[in-house]
Amino acid sequence: TGPVLEIAQERFTHLAHEDGQIWQIPISLCLFDESGEVEIRNFLLAEQFMSIEIPASTKAWKLNAGRYGVYRCSTDEDNFRELGVLVREGLLGSRDMYGLISDLRALVIKGEKTLDCFIDYLLSYFSVSEDYLVVSEITSALVGFFRLVPEKATEIAFTGKKLLFPIYEKIGLVPLEGEPYLDTIMRDEIVWPLFLFGVDDIRSELIKRFALVTDDKSVETDLIPYVIKAGAYSSSGNLGWFKNRIENGDTPAEMKKYLYQGLGWFQDRETTAAILDYIMASIEPQNRIQVIREITSNSEFDPILWNWFSNRFSDIS
Repeated sequence: TGPVLEIAQERFTHLAHEDGQIWQIPISLCLFDESGEVEIRNFLLAEQFMSIEIPASTKAWKLNAGRYGVYRCSTDEDNFRELGVLVREGLLGSRDMYGLISDLRALVIKGEKTLDCFIDYLLSYFSVSEDYLVVSEITSALVGFFRLVPEKATEIAFTGKKLLFPIYEKIGLVPLEGEPYLDTIMRDEIVWPLFLFGVDDIRSELIKRFALVTDDKSVETDLIPYVIKAGAYSSSGNLGWFKNRIENGDTPAEMKKYLYQGLGWFQDRETTAAILDYIMASIEPQNRIQVIREITSNSEFDPILWNWFSNRFSDIS
């Protein structure tokens, strides 16, 4: 007989929660052989525990192969590293790489893995990935942790720049006529995270373009959302310009949308408090969510946001 893989199920929650419910879980198990052969097994996990005999030559295994199931997966450290090696060697598919990062991110939030482990794993195994699905999950995770764990901001920013800046160098900031669509959506995915992570080239270029916008000069259409956010991020003195443009009846609806989003990125506490008052006093109810969505990604609002939100929930909703 070969080695036995033990599979167990339990309800996944970020906070501690006892739940004895047993789920009917469709399992897709991918077995990676030392010789490079791949075997897929599909079965139903209907009990809390199941034992599966696997070949002795199995190098690594991936549960939820292809990411078709809606469930989280965890694995032992040895297999975790072997899956990383498959990523680095280009032998793991796009959805499986995405799932690996997504599951690890969830385990960090739950407290079963550390943020240092997450960062080390990305730097060790994902440094060459330019797969859009993978990059989108990396940026989402790093920006989220950057906002939630300020004491690790330096390490997170370093990781973000290490993984994303080579893509930026390849596709550039300015969209090219006739460029591949993948370049366009990849730029949308990485420009603002790299701005937040402190890439000087991106910061200076976006802030320079914001000065053009305030002088009613044109800039590249695809960059306007980030240019507006950069203007808010760079100086609280720009708040008056934001208000004037929002309240100007000649401002196009699309531009107003970007202005609403930009309001969420001012940085000093006095200005953030003023913006929260402004949301309720001067922005239409149907548009407030655009500001609030951005505010929740900006830690500068944290000290006052919960009380503001809870006291005005009925008005906001």
